[in-house]
Amino acid sequence: MVRPEGLLPFKVGRDQAAGVFRGWLSRLWFRPKDLGETAALSALQGVYVPFWTFDAATHSEWEAEAGTPYQVSVGGKTETRIRWEPVSGFLEKFFDDVPVTASKGIPRDLLPDLEPFPTKDLVAYDPSFLSGFLAEEVAVDLPEALREARARMEREIRSACAARIPAPMHRGLEVRTAWSGLAYKSGLFPIWIAAYDYRGTPYRFLVNGVTGKVSGKAPWSAVKIALALLAAILFLLLVSTLSK
Repeated sequence: MVRPEGLLPFKVGRDQAAGVFRGWLSRLWFRPKDLGETAALSALQGVYVPFWTFDAATHSEWEAEAGTPYQVSVGGKTETRIRWEPVSGFLEKFFDDVPVTASKGIPRDLLPDLEPFPTKDLVAYDPSFLSGFLAEEVAVDLPEALREARARMEREIRSACAARIPAPMHRGLEVRTAWSGLAYKSGLFPIWIAAYDYRGTPYRFLVNGVTGKVSGKAPWSAVKIALALLAAILFLLLVSTLSK
């Protein structure tokens, strides 16, 4: 058992979450036309979901080859070549409250769209906040969560280093990172978990219980996708014809 250090109270009520669900359905592209009218919300439950959050200070050294395209004339034809030059640099990056869910009951692929959670608003844990809601127990231990958080931070560091390369192309990027100031805490984040049914198939839908951000899955419309592809093909054919 892990006692949470903090908690984010629900600010989005049940009726508001149901309204957010309907609005989300109406904004989806390439979905069945009758989705908004036919989808039946069969369950809507407020759940306090366990999370770990991590802080870290990082100092990274990076090196790569930067590629700059240039053109040369060869045999009366213009060719594009790449000039590769070695480059290197430093990057300092501080991570504050990187969240890692400690739940194994919620689809992890839906959680990133709910971020960010306003962790600065965490209040001290008090069981009275749980009245009327469910609360999951921690199912992901600290070492596993730390590995996931570190992998996420490493991806962000690598992306930030790549963005500093002064050229439109690069290759052979290597990043070496020193870590310090690592800290963590456990908390409960509020999420509305909805299940809805469309023509006999169940789908999941989540609402951030503080900000109202949404994430979910919905059926695709094969007809709409086919029409969009056909329109794109016709457009390309028209452009090709006009350019000749």
